[in-house]
Amino acid sequence: MQEITVKKLWDNFNPCISRLKESILSESSVLTSLDCSSNCLETRFCVAYNYKEKSKEEEINCQLSHSSVNHRFGKVNNEDNDWTFYEAAGKRISSCGDIYDCQNGGTIAWDPVKPFKCDCPENFEGELCEKMKRFKDISCTVLKSKYPSLTDGHYLINPGEPDFPEFSVYCDMTGKDAVGVTEIGHDSENRIEVTGNGGGKPYYGRNITYEVSTDEIVAIMNQSKYCEQFIKYECCYSWLLRNGYGWWVSRQGIRMNYWGGAEIDSGKCACGMTNTCEGGQPRCNCDHGVHEFREDSGNLSDLNTLPATQLRFGDTDGSSEYGFHTLGKLRCWG
Repeated sequence: MQEITVKKLWDNFNPCISRLKESILSESSVLTSLDCSSNCLETRFCVAYNYKEKSKEEEINCQLSHSSVNHRFGKVNNEDNDWTFYEAAGKRISSCGDIYDCQNGGTIAWDPVKPFKCDCPENFEGELCEKMKRFKDISCTVLKSKYPSLTDGHYLINPGEPDFPEFSVYCDMTGKDAVGVTEIGHDSENRIEVTGNGGGKPYYGRNITYEVSTDEIVAIMNQSKYCEQFIKYECCYSWLLRNGYGWWVSRQGIRMNYWGGAEIDSGKCACGMTNTCEGGQPRCNCDHGVHEFREDSGNLSDLNTLPATQLRFGDTDGSSEYGFHTLGKLRCWG
């Protein structure tokens, strides 16, 4: 007896299939393929059907199946090879011929009363999981505590007063021991070269534009115990804090005199706090001023001044002087 395995989309025509041998819910005699299809849709757990046109009255010509993988077929006789097999396999074909998928991580499910639906992740809803659920909580941390199964993605939050408008943020639900971290991105996250700068003023300036407004950022920070933002300067014979060549600007527009990983108002980079800077420099590695690439980096963490709204640098006017800056997302939690 011949055996074959077939996997087809629901309602795709696939002729010359034999009788289904296993995973059969029921068998019946019907008039048309549409009748067989309707029987499947009305039968709980039916996800596929096998049909052939009848050659004689009361002949079995409709088989319903509860399995969607690895179907096995076999001929009862040499003439028993004119079945047509239909299977649900991950697409929906609308009456207009458009093909739809479940969105945002949703998975296809089969319902006894209709041929298609999506099982949606906890944070999405809608026929195709296309709608974000409108959570009313104040932060990603609170969302994660209430719904532990939530995964990384965009969520709606309302961190302010009851009449504060909701807005979308990205939640890192796996970092920081899966506490639920709110991330605010901006337009200057890539490694960017410092250009067009003389040894004195005007300094190179980079304004930072965030994905949400300053009011929304402050509302998020007011609901958080901790915030951080990674900042890095890579240098080749280009001073950073020495002689005031480089600084970052707070959300209030104030020039800040310290770098990531150092204490507030210390006038130092991270290495300056541990007396480990290159060349014995008291502040930063980049202040050593050698023809090799160095870097100073670390996290800014002062909730009163974050996030950085502008980066300013100098001392890149010489042919061998280079600088590159990197500024990470604002991340808040707790």
